[in-house]
Amino acid sequence: MSSRSARTRWPRSPSTTRPAPPLAAADRLTEAQRATMAANRETLSAYAGREMADPTLAGRLAATRVPTLVAWGTADRIAPLGYGEAYAAAVPGAVFRPLAGTGHLPQLETPETVLAAVAEFTTT
Repeated sequence: MSSRSARTRWPRSPSTTRPAPPLAAADRLTEAQRATMAANRETLSAYAGREMADPTLAGRLAATRVPTLVAWGTADRIAPLGYGEAYAAAVPGAVFRPLAGTGHLPQLETPETVLAAVAEFTTT
């Protein structure tokens, strides 16, 4: 493990979360959105495991050598902003972009905001 990854401070508790707007009600999601959420869960379990913890993650993030945008919802009640900041700090040269008024699923909750962040990142 590199010295950079050894210094990464991961948040310990989501106790500092801010109030967030409610997630979209399941009955308001389209079939395409439900399929996307199911695929996201499957992908997440493939790389994070069932326990959602990976002691080798910091070292692997430190080895990243491509431009990286970490876009994180400021109203995420599952993984608070500190987690996003820690991920960005663990990736050399990463850009951290908090997404105001967005929770844990920004691609579903505020897709326009996410697309704007990606567009800005890819053009600068």
